[in-house]
Amino acid sequence: MMTKKVFFKPFVTASIILASCALLFSSCRKNKDDVNLPDAAIVTFVHASPKAPRLDIGLDDNRLGLNNFTYTSYWNNQRAYTGNRTLKVFRYGESSAFYTKDVTFDVDKHYSVFLADSGSKMEAVVLQNQSRSPTNDSTRVKFANMCPDVPAMDFYIKGEATPVATNVAYKSAADFISVKAGYDIIFEVRASGTSTVLAPSLPVRFAGGNIYTIYASGFKGLATAEGRVTVSSIRHTQPVYWY
Repeated sequence: MMTKKVFFKPFVTASIILASCALLFSSCRKNKDDVNLPDAAIVTFVHASPKAPRLDIGLDDNRLGLNNFTYTSYWNNQRAYTGNRTLKVFRYGESSAFYTKDVTFDVDKHYSVFLADSGSKMEAVVLQNQSRSPTNDSTRVKFANMCPDVPAMDFYIKGEATPVATNVAYKSAADFISVKAGYDIIFEVRASGTSTVLAPSLPVRFAGGNIYTIYASGFKGLATAEGRVTVSSIRHTQPVYWY
């Protein structure tokens, strides 16, 4: 079993803006300070499972040991050993995984793993992130649909008539696009081809030169706070963990 090397950093939620450098999805080459590190993939884990409790994540026998991995929170850009791995999901404080899935990570590739749906239907959705680097006055953004009862979804910037992403199927994401950097940008989601706003995001600050994911989770058919559609954001930061 490989020994996990951990360099501590703060846990983040989807509503917290992180002040750190951007990850360039087009490459994950090691810099001169990383010459002794083994090849890796970069993985972001996202709790997108409404009504699910606090969770923890493992790959094979390496457990991340998360304390506050709750709904709409994420654990950002972990370096993960490559090849065929077994993803394990634990309820916080429990020693046995209640969900497992075989996954494959390739060298220098970047992934987001969304824990979608809820209860016994929970599923790990693995999406690869690949984008060119943004310019200093713009950002690169992709939009993901993790709402089980919304088969296809359109994403809008509030106040604009033209969607920024259309027909985003459940368990998928649209290609990255460029969005001008700015403050207090609010996104709205609608079932594709309809005019009813299912939910808005909180105001998002898009810092120039950075890369983001905007995703929707929850259920159109639920009205409770913990189950209804929610629009959240991820700012992808520099990876600092191995496991």
